[in-house]
Amino acid sequence: MTLSNSRGPETLRESAAEIGCQAAIVTDVPSSSDVVVLTVPFAAAFAACTVVP
Repeated sequence: MTLSNSRGPETLRESAAEIGCQAAIVTDVPSSSDVVVLTVPFAAAFAACTVVP
């Protein structure tokens, strides 16, 4: 499992370590994943989809 957010992986390293996963840059996640769970405020959902190939 990989966590990412708009603030960068350094903001997630502690949380990722606690649950046993890695933190990554948001643009790297779709290309290295079979499943992506996207959670964003509804108003930002369409803008967030532009980074998914």
